[in-house]
Amino acid sequence: KPQIVFALKELSKEHILKHNKITSVYRERDILESITENNHVIKIECTFSDEDNLYFLMEFANKGSL
Repeated sequence: KPQIVFALKELSKEHILKHNKITSVYRERDILESITENNHVIKIECTFSDEDNLYFLMEFANKGSL
């Protein structure tokens, strides 16, 4: 059975607040969630958080670039 590999982006809540990036993080999440049919944009599977961090679970792009 083939394994599915994902990428996990971890964002520090402390860093987001310290650098006033709240709007940017919401914008990134909203854009990634709205683009579903573009082969040039990583697909986001879900977002979640814990006490210290926000997480974006995304499609893994082997040898991809940022």
